[in-house]
Amino acid sequence: MLEITEAMAAVFLENCHLFQFTAREIDVCLLLAKGMTYTEIAETLHISNSTVDSHAQKIYKKSGVNSRVTLLHKLYQNSVK
Repeated sequence: MLEITEAMAAVFLENCHLFQFTAREIDVCLLLAKGMTYTEIAETLHISNSTVDSHAQKIYKKSGVNSRVTLLHKLYQNSVK
């Protein structure tokens, strides 16, 4: 498993802010990065699966991606041009 350094975590959060994710969208992104399913995220955040799906769709739209893998690749990049 990939070890996340402090520098990588800082880039991740900086990119989340550049995409103007809400605090809850950042929560969802962090859990997506941990490999959780939508159901696991819903249980962890005490929200419904459809709410997780809604957050994910907004995250994908704001970041211009259509998959979790592409999203995470983009969030861990040093530049999100």
